[in-house]
Parts: sequence; structure tokens; C-alpha cells
Amino acid sequence: MKKIRSGLTLQDALYIAMIIWVGLSILALLYDLVIVGINLLHGNYNVTIPLKVGLTIPTA
Repeated sequence: MKKIRSGLTLQDALYIAMIIWVGLSILALLYDLVIVGINLLHGNYNVTIPLKVGLTIPTA
């Protein structure tokens, strides 16, 4: 009977890191939209939404 190796491979670790990266990029975009909404509510119509560069979508 073969012993099953349990552990995290480099590919698994990179895949998890990419998922976390995408999640944080989405959270940063939502944060920017909230800040823009607050500025618009206070009457400040001179707002910009910074573009986030480096959004990586992991593929299996």
C-alpha cells in the first residue's frame, strides 16, 4: 500500500497566492468606490477612480 504524501506543493502555494491577490484587488476596488461615493455625497464631484494594475486571474 502506497503512503500518500500530504503537503503543500509550490504550485498549490502559488495558486493560493493568486486567489488572495485577486481578492485583495477586488477589495481595493470596492474601497475606492466607497471613497468616491462618500466624496459625491459631500458634494465633491471632482473625483477619480485609480486603476489598479496587476489584476491576475488564476487559471487551472
